[in-house]
Amino acid sequence: MSEPVQQHVHIYSLSTGLPQPLTASDLQSSHFDISFERAIADLELLPRMFIELDGSLVWCGEVEARRWQIDGMIYDRAGHVLRVELKGAAPRQAWEQLLSIFGWPNQPLIAHDVDQQRFVELADFLSSTS
Repeated sequence: MSEPVQQHVHIYSLSTGLPQPLTASDLQSSHFDISFERAIADLELLPRMFIELDGSLVWCGEVEARRWQIDGMIYDRAGHVLRVELKGAAPRQAWEQLLSIFGWPNQPLIAHDVDQQRFVELADFLSSTS
């Protein structure tokens, strides 16, 4: 396993993928097809996942004697998850497993790479985690 890359992203669900140009209105109207309560229940099933009722989470693991960790926060409104903030360094498989709870790959997700200050399709973000 190669050394995981440190990431800080905000994940959004836009039904059409990444529009060009992306507007603030696009982000404000986005939401995931999962409730906050369902997301919490599904996340609690992951081994070594620690999650609080306010939506803050820490997930850690180990692959080939290398430890990894992802910290995050789930934001919701009106019965839906709106945005997921994630920070950490983990193997691609862990990112994919975590993001599958929010609909990936069936639901188009985009990532706001905070460090690079750019929006990318989730597949492009996942490529950078390897």
